[in-house]
Amino acid sequence: MFKYAIMQYTPQRYMRHADFETQDTMRHLLDFKAGRKYATKWAAQIVGKNAINGFEHIQVIGKREKVHISKKHGQKSNVQIDTDYFNGKRVLLIDDICTTCATANAFIEQLQAAGADVRMTLFLAKTKTYRRTSNYQYN
Repeated sequence: MFKYAIMQYTPQRYMRHADFETQDTMRHLLDFKAGRKYATKWAAQIVGKNAINGFEHIQVIGKREKVHISKKHGQKSNVQIDTDYFNGKRVLLIDDICTTCATANAFIEQLQAAGADVRMTLFLAKTKTYRRTSNYQYN
């Protein structure tokens, strides 16, 4: 399956050095992650006018810990999918941020188990990597 990221994600710890445009884009991205309606429309506009937003047929229960913080891999999914809606549909999955793609891969498996044909995954951003030099110091 083809996976593509539209932009680069700047981690929170580097945001104080980012310009206004980057900060605004990251705000939209994080609001998309939180499921805010204006941000899901923003993402659909980036992808195209004919996209149908299926987010209302997905229910996120509770909160999932960030794997890179909790170090707990293989967490049980906290997502419920409307199988009647997704069964037989061709799906372009739009996700917020790709770091390792593990969360997206688990969700794709759930969609496929519900009968969806996931054709492509499009990430709004990919985590930007920063290389440390030997004389790098935190402020």
